[in-house]
Amino acid sequence: VVANPGIHIRTAAAFADVTPAPRSTDWNALSTLPVTAWREVIQNDFEVGARQRHPQIGQLIDAMSKAGAAYAQMTGSGSTVFGLFEHEGVAREAARLAHAQFCGPIFRDF
Repeated sequence: VVANPGIHIRTAAAFADVTPAPRSTDWNALSTLPVTAWREVIQNDFEVGARQRHPQIGQLIDAMSKAGAAYAQMTGSGSTVFGLFEHEGVAREAARLAHAQFCGPIFRDF
Protein backbone atom coordinates (compact mmCIF):
# COMPACT_ATOMS: atom_id res chain seq x y z
CA VAL A 1 0.00 0.00 0.00
CA VAL A 2 1.37 3.41 -0.97
CA ALA A 3 -0.20 6.46 0.65
CA ASN A 4 0.45 10.17 0.47
CA PRO A 5 -0.63 12.30 3.45
CA GLY A 6 -1.14 15.33 1.22
CA ILE A 7 2.00 17.10 2.40
CA HIS A 8 4.52 18.65 0.02
CA ILE A 9 8.12 18.53 1.20
CA ARG A 10 10.46 20.85 -0.65
CA THR A 11 13.61 19.00 -1.72
CA ALA A 12 15.88 21.71 -0.29
CA ALA A 13 14.13 21.45 3.10
CA ALA A 14 14.39 17.65 3.08
CA PHE A 15 18.14 17.78 2.44
CA ALA A 16 18.62 20.54 5.04
CA ASP A 17 17.00 18.30 7.68
CA VAL A 18 18.93 15.11 6.88
CA THR A 19 21.99 13.80 8.70
CA PRO A 20 23.18 10.61 7.05
CA ALA A 21 23.70 7.83 9.57
CA PRO A 22 26.81 5.73 9.05
CA ARG A 23 25.98 2.11 8.43
CA SER A 24 27.24 -0.86 6.52
CA THR A 25 24.27 -2.82 5.30
CA ASP A 26 24.90 -6.32 4.02
CA TRP A 27 22.31 -6.34 1.25
CA ASN A 28 22.81 -10.05 0.55
CA ALA A 29 22.12 -10.90 4.20
CA LEU A 30 19.09 -8.61 4.15
CA SER A 31 17.48 -10.83 1.52
CA THR A 32 17.53 -13.72 4.00
CA LEU A 33 15.76 -11.79 6.77
CA PRO A 34 12.01 -11.73 7.24
CA VAL A 35 10.46 -8.43 6.17
CA THR A 36 9.46 -7.81 9.79
CA ALA A 37 13.18 -7.53 10.68
CA TRP A 38 13.97 -4.90 8.04
CA ARG A 39 13.22 -1.97 10.40
CA GLU A 40 16.31 -2.95 12.40
CA VAL A 41 18.49 -2.89 9.28
CA ILE A 42 17.06 -0.31 6.85
CA GLN A 43 16.47 3.31 7.77
CA ASN A 44 15.54 6.28 5.62
CA ASP A 45 17.69 9.16 6.87
CA PHE A 46 15.15 11.67 5.52
CA GLU A 47 12.42 10.21 7.72
CA VAL A 48 13.70 11.65 11.03
CA GLY A 49 13.52 15.28 9.87
CA ALA A 50 10.28 14.72 7.98
CA ARG A 51 8.60 13.24 11.07
CA GLN A 52 9.72 16.22 13.17
CA ARG A 53 8.56 18.80 10.64
CA HIS A 54 5.38 16.96 9.61
CA PRO A 55 4.02 14.68 12.38
CA GLN A 56 1.37 13.32 9.98
CA ILE A 57 4.10 11.35 8.19
CA GLY A 58 5.05 9.52 11.38
CA GLN A 59 1.38 9.04 12.19
CA LEU A 60 0.79 7.46 8.77
CA ILE A 61 3.81 5.14 9.15
CA ASP A 62 2.63 4.17 12.63
CA ALA A 63 -0.93 3.63 11.35
CA MET A 64 0.32 1.31 8.61
CA SER A 65 2.34 -0.68 11.14
CA LYS A 66 -0.59 -0.85 13.56
CA ALA A 67 -2.86 -1.98 10.69
CA GLY A 68 -0.57 -4.97 10.11
CA ALA A 69 2.22 -3.87 7.78
CA ALA A 70 5.22 -6.16 8.05
CA TYR A 71 7.30 -3.09 7.16
CA ALA A 72 6.39 0.58 6.66
CA GLN A 73 8.60 3.51 5.74
CA MET A 74 8.63 6.90 4.05
CA THR A 75 9.75 6.84 0.42
CA GLY A 76 12.81 8.85 -0.56
CA SER A 77 12.71 12.43 0.69
CA GLY A 78 8.96 12.17 1.36
CA SER A 79 6.18 12.54 1.96
CA THR A 80 4.72 9.35 0.50
CA VAL A 81 4.69 6.28 2.76
CA PHE A 82 4.54 2.61 1.83
CA GLY A 83 3.54 -0.46 3.79
CA LEU A 84 4.26 -4.08 2.89
CA PHE A 85 1.54 -6.51 3.88
CA GLU A 86 1.47 -10.30 3.83
CA HIS A 87 -2.28 -10.61 3.31
CA GLU A 88 -4.43 -8.83 0.75
CA GLY A 89 -7.40 -8.35 3.07
CA VAL A 90 -5.22 -6.68 5.70
CA ALA A 91 -3.67 -4.45 3.03
CA ARG A 92 -7.09 -3.43 1.70
CA GLU A 93 -8.26 -2.49 5.20
CA ALA A 94 -5.04 -0.54 5.83
CA ALA A 95 -5.54 1.35 2.56
CA ARG A 96 -9.13 2.16 3.54
CA LEU A 97 -8.06 3.40 6.99
CA ALA A 98 -5.17 5.44 5.58
CA HIS A 99 -7.49 7.14 3.12
CA ALA A 100 -10.09 7.84 5.82
CA GLN A 101 -7.53 9.25 8.28
CA PHE A 102 -5.15 11.08 5.97
CA CYS A 103 -7.29 11.84 2.88
CA GLY A 104 -4.36 11.71 0.46
CA PRO A 105 -4.01 9.55 -2.64
CA ILE A 106 -3.79 5.82 -1.94
CA PHE A 107 -2.27 3.38 -4.42
CA ARG A 108 -2.45 -0.35 -4.12
CA ASP A 109 -1.96 -3.40 -6.29
CA PHE A 110 -3.20 -6.72 -4.99
